[in-house]
Amino acid sequence: MGAVETMHLLFVNSIFPQPSQTFVLDQIRYARGLGVRVTILCKRYRTALLTAQAPGMAGLVIHDRPRNRSMSVRLARGFISHPGRLGAFLRTRQALGLHASDLICALQIDGAPDVIVANFGQNGIVAARIKQAFFPEARLAVIFHGYDLSAYVAAHGWDGYRRAAPAIDVAIAVNRPWANLLAANVPLRSIETHHLGVDLARIPERDRTRRDGRFSVLFVGRMVEKKGLRVLLAAIAALRARGRDLEVEAIGDGPEENALRAEVSAAGLDGSITFHGSQPHDFVLRMMNRCDCLALPSVTAANGDQEGIPVTLMEAMAAGLPVISTYHSGIPELVSDDETGLLVPERDAAALADGLDRLMSEKGLAERLAANARRFVAAEFNAEIQDRRLFDLILPRSLTSSLP
Repeated sequence: MGAVETMHLLFVNSIFPQPSQTFVLDQIRYARGLGVRVTILCKRYRTALLTAQAPGMAGLVIHDRPRNRSMSVRLARGFISHPGRLGAFLRTRQALGLHASDLICALQIDGAPDVIVANFGQNGIVAARIKQAFFPEARLAVIFHGYDLSAYVAAHGWDGYRRAAPAIDVAIAVNRPWANLLAANVPLRSIETHHLGVDLARIPERDRTRRDGRFSVLFVGRMVEKKGLRVLLAAIAALRARGRDLEVEAIGDGPEENALRAEVSAAGLDGSITFHGSQPHDFVLRMMNRCDCLALPSVTAANGDQEGIPVTLMEAMAAGLPVISTYHSGIPELVSDDETGLLVPERDAAALADGLDRLMSEKGLAERLAANARRFVAAEFNAEIQDRRLFDLILPRSLTSSLP
């Protein structure tokens, strides 16, 4: 691997880790597998969560919060080893809008990164400040996912991205609509569309033996408006009124959880919905094997928040679990209606109920969709292929030929 072994990658995050962002951990694992030296910068560090999810990464993390002894030791060492960074901060603070936490994090970085990677545009703004102030020779790649080009822009506008644009060497959007939106609003030198992938080796194929008992619908996602759980609950109520017997297994937590539980009780659906709360990935995979389909009826939230292409859909399709979702954002790049899954309009509970009814009653439909979906994900959303393509975009082209 030669030159790649000496390359230093800096991953910039706001909060690390986050349960819904397993793709960030996967990118870090892939980089380390290349022999690249990795540092993980975050403004807030969830120590216990990383210990549970990826304990081998703990020694790679530098952070602003919590302020603890190990962080103070790194900071003191940084003042001694890199005194110029304080001067750079004082010279550029006003022009770049630097925060004290930017300096605190920069001083803890051992050496200078060759490449900086930021998932989500708002983290890209932070990464751009850090690059311009402290590491101007580094290559900066920013990956845009969904919230950052929908709700974030609705709340903050495009100015932050436009100021960061001169420092961004490549912007990577996870679907074509986001790439087009970026191109129309931000003067970036390079914009690429790249689909995330899932590791098929870690997702066992579902046992397709017909199950006895109630038809079981799996929902996996944060309890927020854009995930569309409220629409799914309305569809379940409509199906029950038709005499259909089915249940929903809902995995996830979030700000709307208590309100959704109350609505379920008020609608008399307690016997049809089970709320499991946030669960580890292994639990999700077991439920994908147990349930009859996955429903993710994503919608555009009132604050503008939208999906990119949900990894949960990729995982379900890879497992051979039939899926039903919506014509929303980049989802049709993954799910083709009546070929690899079913798609219905956003917020159309009646159409969602009809689609679920088809999966329950139409002979051979679920099996056909599931088989097509697994083949499609293996070809087009396979992490083994997609990770290599992503790092071809992230790393300097002069070094990609050295990749294993």
